[in-house]
Amino acid sequence: MAGVSETCALVAVERGGYAYHVNLYYFERRDGTWQGGFVERMVEIPRSLGQMREVIYSPRGGTG
Repeated sequence: MAGVSETCALVAVERGGYAYHVNLYYFERRDGTWQGGFVERMVEIPRSLGQMREVIYSPRGGTG
């Protein structure tokens, strides 16, 4: 799942196997370049971009 605007992107990447999880990535466009990377790991598939945003901006997330 991914959501992209002119200035930011939220991306969820599933990692299968024994230790299944979903990696969340956040990128921002600053001065014409995309910057960012891995932010948080989830153990379940996100149901919406809103849920991804909540996890990323939560106190234990990387940008909150």
